[in-house]
Amino acid sequence: MDNQVITRKDFAEAASTAVQAVLNLYGEVDALLRELDTAMQERGFTAWIVNPGTKKVNRKNRILREWRGRIYVRDTGEDEDAGDEVDDAESADDDSEEEDTSRSGPREVAGGSAIAFARVRVYRANQQEHEPDLIFGVLADARVKVEGLDPAEPFRLKRSVLQRILAPLEHTTSAGSKGLPTAPVIVPKGKRVKAKDRLLYFSTPVPFEQVALYDIEARERVREIAGKLHDAWERVSGG
Repeated sequence: MDNQVITRKDFAEAASTAVQAVLNLYGEVDALLRELDTAMQERGFTAWIVNPGTKKVNRKNRILREWRGRIYVRDTGEDEDAGDEVDDAESADDDSEEEDTSRSGPREVAGGSAIAFARVRVYRANQQEHEPDLIFGVLADARVKVEGLDPAEPFRLKRSVLQRILAPLEHTTSAGSKGLPTAPVIVPKGKRVKAKDRLLYFSTPVPFEQVALYDIEARERVREIAGKLHDAWERVSGG
């Protein structure tokens, strides 16, 4: 086999082309999610931006986010970002241009409520054949199983919990209930409960949907997805 010599010019051009391609891809992902945010806001939802963490176990996400996500909750008319603070040291070095949960305090969720979500998985580590896709759906009946806690009592979710909600979801997730045993929830003051006993649960009565990014070519398709999310939320929430 002949040894192919790469010139300095070839190397520079290849590096520039690769970087520009990656920037273009993430730019398209951000544009898609912003369009989805707008469409959901028009339907009465507030968007929480959720991106993967960047601690030691997720160092690759410091360079390229494996996924980008959103959680949508019914707009209560309150300013969700008022008074928000960074909730731990991991957030301080997050230089994302988007305002996301890494720059926010805990988010409040009403017990028994439903949340809609969307997550674009750009790549999977060590899986070269992965095709970028969007998965979306609704998680119903959000609740914390704590003895003596009113099921309708609101509770707060730290940023790390929001990440753990979105990261493992797949379109093949079966209907039923799911617990997050490693995701402690902040319960109302006065409820002294160990972290291991503050588990978040939700049900998945409506199958999730998955769409390849390649197939989302137009703004109308994004709005169609927003319509499906809204309809699914209405069904599980009883309108």
